[in-house]
Amino acid sequence: MRPLFTFLFFFILCCGYGQSVKIYNPDADVSSAISQGLIRAKSENKHLLLQIGGNWCPWCLKFHKLCADDQEIKTLISKSYVAILLNYSKENRNYAALKKLEYPQRFGFPVFVILDSNGKRLHTQNSAYLEEDDGYSKKKVLDLPGLIAMYTVNPARLLKLNRGTLSPGAPADVTLIAPGAEWTFDKAASKSRSRNTPFHGWELKGRAVRTIVGGKTVWAL
Repeated sequence: MRPLFTFLFFFILCCGYGQSVKIYNPDADVSSAISQGLIRAKSENKHLLLQIGGNWCPWCLKFHKLCADDQEIKTLISKSYVAILLNYSKENRNYAALKKLEYPQRFGFPVFVILDSNGKRLHTQNSAYLEEDDGYSKKKVLDLPGLIAMYTVNPARLLKLNRGTLSPGAPADVTLIAPGAEWTFDKAASKSRSRNTPFHGWELKGRAVRTIVGGKTVWAL
């Protein structure tokens, strides 16, 4: 498995790709970069995305190139995240920062960590799940953060509501999802008043298993 994941503080450096490419800076002041990134994330109502890797890592460079070259991915990231590149190399392993992030390097590189605007870790993404053949799957890269944002922070941002985030002090409105759960859709068991559906009998994967509103469970499977 290769080391992976970071979303930018808007300083993705687009310079050619190969062994000589230097997109990660071993001398960067990571603590300051994260602090400034959180200030920006709070002001823009976004999350902070840390893409952790090094110039020695070909898979880190592949992921960076995909994000730099693909406009759809670049737009998705810029709408929902402030992104920062966090270096991990023999010159500087940034152990102090990684300890605070609960040791994401255990997943290999690149690895991605998402923080809310208060610095709370929301998610650590193992990049191996985004791989396809000898590169990364655009669909997989777009699906996970895009799907989460589509049903959480994006609607809240449009309606100017303090929702869609797990930040301390925010309303505890949460839907728990079991992405690997397999089930069959039965229109008779649907909570909808309408029974007109083309999905009756479909074998599906992934479903909601619990809904929490204001910190209290209001529905559970």
